[in-house]
Amino acid sequence: MDDGEGYLSWYYDIPIITRSYFTLSLLLTTLTTLDLLSPFTLYYNLTLILPPHNQLHRALTSFCYFGTANLDFAFHMYFLVRYARMLEEGEFVRQRASFVLLLLLSALLILSVAPFLNLTFLGSSLTFCMLYIWGRLHPEVEMQMFGVLNFKAPYLPIVMLTFSLVIGNSSTVDLLGIM
Repeated sequence: MDDGEGYLSWYYDIPIITRSYFTLSLLLTTLTTLDLLSPFTLYYNLTLILPPHNQLHRALTSFCYFGTANLDFAFHMYFLVRYARMLEEGEFVRQRASFVLLLLLSALLILSVAPFLNLTFLGSSLTFCMLYIWGRLHPEVEMQMFGVLNFKAPYLPIVMLTFSLVIGNSSTVDLLGIM
């Protein structure tokens, strides 16, 4: 099997909900990187979502745009696919509607708080929410970061938040996903 078939096989092995989220995120980042789409059409702005503007797509696209194609984007895609996939294949196997409901309720909670914190892109919050939920559902799983830091799964979001702070990222959007 050549590399192309390997990537396609990996891609199609991802459960449908996670694959759809990943695909839309990848597509939006690609389109903005190629300057075919402006990030200004994607960000969350309640004023633009409500009448008279009615730009309802912003409630979705704000969760699917993770910024430019860089290392931070790659990390977010890795965690998105890994932990959403494990939830969808584990606790929510044969329960797609329940998994979609989990994502929708999580997104609604994030959307309800975002205007008060002036947050515009919310994908990281939803990813951290999935990390948090997965960690809580697997409290005994031993994890390791960079081969030196050992911790249990419930602490994964805190470890990732700390790492994000160390590399200079803002923690507000990530912290919202843990709350």
